[in-house]
Amino acid sequence: MRQSERFLRQLGYRLREARLASGMTQAQLSSLCEVSTGYLAQIEHGRANPSVMALARLYEAVGESSDLLLLPPVTPQERRRGIRRP
Repeated sequence: MRQSERFLRQLGYRLREARLASGMTQAQLSSLCEVSTGYLAQIEHGRANPSVMALARLYEAVGESSDLLLLPPVTPQERRRGIRRP
């Protein structure tokens, strides 16, 4: 897997985790941010290359800072230990 593909998957994973933590469904978030549910699903699975502005809107809508885009993802081991990034 290329580094760019890995980066998109990490972005999507972080967005999905933030959406779930906020209690929103894909339909709710996509409606709020005026993107299609299919496009949101593609972003969350690392299959789409969204604009920075689209990601900022999505992160803002789930109540997270877009600064999270630059942080490394929480690993499964860290998640089991209860570690979360700010």
